[in-house]
Amino acid sequence: MVELRDGRYYFVGRRGGIINIGGLKVHPEEVEAAINRHPSVRMSLVKARRRPITGAIVVADVVIKSPLAEAARPTR
Repeated sequence: MVELRDGRYYFVGRRGGIINIGGLKVHPEEVEAAINRHPSVRMSLVKARRRPITGAIVVADVVIKSPLAEAARPTR
């Protein structure tokens, strides 16, 4: 869900915040935070995909950092 404030959109949360996988509760934000800590990841979006046996599985859309952007970054 997003809010419009002063002409800008802000992410404020999810409608169905917890993913239930066979009775285990998974918070998508925690999975995104773990994925986003990888140095090659720019951003990620985690969501549920329905499965008949477990009820759902966790899937992630991941955007990697551009190799060109990495090459342009100064090294120290």
